Amino acid sequence: MRTDLSANWGPLPFFVGRQPIFDQSQKIWGYQLFHRATAASVAASFEDGEEATLEIIRNIAMNPLLDPHGQTKNLITFTRENVVRSAPFAMPPGKTVVKYIGSRAESSIQKQLQELRTAGYLLAWEDDAEAVVPEVSGLDILILDAMTVPENRIPGMIHAAHAANVLVMAKRVETHAIFEQLKRHGVSLFQGFFFQKPETFHGPRLTPHHALRFKLLAILNEDPPNPDKLADILEKDVALSYRLLRYVNSARFSPVTKITSIRRALSFIGLKHVRHMLEVILVKETTLPGKTHELPFSAALRGKFLQSAASGRSPENVTPESLFLLGLLSLLEALLDLPMPDILRNLPLDDDFKAGLCRQAGSPYLPWLKLADAFERSNWDEADACINELGLDPLRVASSYAEAVDWTQTFFQHAY
Repeated sequence: MRTDLSANWGPLPFFVGRQPIFDQSQKIWGYQLFHRATAASVAASFEDGEEATLEIIRNIAMNPLLDPHGQTKNLITFTRENVVRSAPFAMPPGKTVVKYIGSRAESSIQKQLQELRTAGYLLAWEDDAEAVVPEVSGLDILILDAMTVPENRIPGMIHAAHAANVLVMAKRVETHAIFEQLKRHGVSLFQGFFFQKPETFHGPRLTPHHALRFKLLAILNEDPPNPDKLADILEKDVALSYRLLRYVNSARFSPVTKITSIRRALSFIGLKHVRHMLEVILVKETTLPGKTHELPFSAALRGKFLQSAASGRSPENVTPESLFLLGLLSLLEALLDLPMPDILRNLPLDDDFKAGLCRQAGSPYLPWLKLADAFERSNWDEADACINELGLDPLRVASSYAEAVDWTQTFFQHAY
């Protein structure tokens, strides 16, 4: 009996609370992220703060909605246990603010916190109101609670912070009057219901298997792809290795002797075939549960059709290989139930390519997607117009679609 190796690899639901942090001009500086158990939750479901933080990291590290590698900062609360276990290093430096909760008096913790700062992480700590003037050495951001800190204590706190080149952030800013008052005192960053309540984001949480696949996509888009790096990742993924060996030993390639090595498989069928196979698998296995199997099939068919239609000519701005990926990714919105711009935010693709997938006018890739659309809808007038615009041979385009159907059926039969 055949085992379905992808049965448990579909994206799992995730929920993350996100509340913006603003600067003095009321422009978004970053976001604080919170664990949420459901879309309706208003607080973390874990009594254990360490586990709540780890769950946040698991949810956002590869998720396109939350953009961990974007321009804004992500502030995440870390416990002593998180820091001891080096959990902050799972997030990207430069974009991550480590809000440490706990005493900073312990020398070993001071050393570990300093290692984080040296690595590029910003360190935030919330004032505990135990000292008239808080100890701000070794910090990047001092957080004060606008609802509880005595007004007569604020000037001393801010003076000490500014003297040490530390930013001051006020949380629980509830009114415009409090915002203006704190701004006059010299507070730099603000968070609270006056600006925006936390909102809960939810969508597909990508598993570690998906993380490997996005690394693969990055390697496959290198020019040229590095076969050693590709082999290293493939050898860490049992399911991909199985599918590659099954594919390369199929009647399509008919090796004289059975191939049992990943590196031999790569050299036998070449990076071009491996690239197509892996890109199709990446799309198929990130499909949400419950979606029709026809969607990844149609995506692969689109990609092969566009690649074949462009072969034999020299497009100025596009290549047949890039068109394969274009068609393959063009149905991601339907596959993941996410807006295309959010999906593409963290993928290693050039701007023109992303613009085409977002159906933006002016992209050299857009006419190719329109051609694929026209063939799928059997809109031959529109197909003829696209063929003329792209300078293609009508007979070659028609035969390319037939070839693509045959290739896709064969691929799904042997790779799955």
